[in-house]
Amino acid sequence: MIPALILLVLIASSMYLLHSRVKANAGWKKAFESGKFDGIEGEPFPGALCLCGLVTCIFRDDLIAAKMMEKGFSRRYFADWTSMCRAAINAKSLNNDLLTENLAKILLKNKDPELLKKIFDVLKASEFAWSGENERPSVYLSQLLHYEVLSDEKIQAYSILGLEKNASLEKIKGAYRKLTARYHPDKETGNEQMFIKVTEAYNLLTNK
Repeated sequence: MIPALILLVLIASSMYLLHSRVKANAGWKKAFESGKFDGIEGEPFPGALCLCGLVTCIFRDDLIAAKMMEKGFSRRYFADWTSMCRAAINAKSLNNDLLTENLAKILLKNKDPELLKKIFDVLKASEFAWSGENERPSVYLSQLLHYEVLSDEKIQAYSILGLEKNASLEKIKGAYRKLTARYHPDKETGNEQMFIKVTEAYNLLTNK
């Protein structure tokens, strides 16, 4: 009697989960087709579905997009990335710019610096082989959010000056003065190559 009861409970639970997933998938597909991403059920964080659509749009492949999402967020968030990306690929149409604009609206309401960094990391990794005619989604998103995405060149520039990323202008100037004094070709400790690198790093970070 007890095993039969347990079996009934398991069947009922499975049916409920299946019904919930089918309902969620239909809702996700509808969101992509309508462009309305408020109050989405089953998202691990606000904007997750919209980001899935954007990454799917970049790759034009739901399976690759799902793997990218899982790699970028699996340590902190659990979600059915495969179904979310499949809903995107099955939608009637996807548009990079519209998805980016929707994602920006959501992120402006839910500011989380750590999450924002992860989102840009996933976008930049997805855009590695970008061949679109329009601006890269990460660039457009950063403009909409007034968020600075550090390029590899800027990260290297901070490293050359011995500074942490996003160091203040005052610290940049201080490091520049100290290092140019040390590496100036006219000094005994001079190193022309390093002097040039330090100057280029300073110019890049101060937009000179």
